[in-house]
Amino acid sequence: MASFEYAESMCRIRKNVLEMLSDRGYVVQESDVLGYEQFKQKFGDSFNRDELSIKACKAKDPEAQIYVFFPDDVRIGVTHIKKYIDRIKSENATRAILVVQQNLTPMAKRSIQEVSQAYHMEVFRRQSCWLTLTSIC
Repeated sequence: MASFEYAESMCRIRKNVLEMLSDRGYVVQESDVLGYEQFKQKFGDSFNRDELSIKACKAKDPEAQIYVFFPDDVRIGVTHIKKYIDRIKSENATRAILVVQQNLTPMAKRSIQEVSQAYHMEVFRRQSCWLTLTSIC
């Protein structure tokens, strides 16, 4: 995919994820919702997906935080999951969303299940985020 098309698709995906967070009751700053030109100015045409990360908190409970990660690696394994769990743990958050390029490895899925009592991690494939996703959270 050409860098223009890729950047445009990631802009749209990030915007849809922000809309989903807003629908779920998280505070989304208007300045975070970028059109393509603004996205390009902030991140450029060639960027690391990790730069797109989002942190938000619930409007009614600022202590309830969520992180959204856009891993740059195509194949996400246990090491990646541990890194993201450590990140949300260090920030006193309990929720995270991963927007991945491919399905997780079986071991990565298992590691998410193992920490599910303390941390809630949702995984969406990049293609599924073309449309706005909303669910009860």
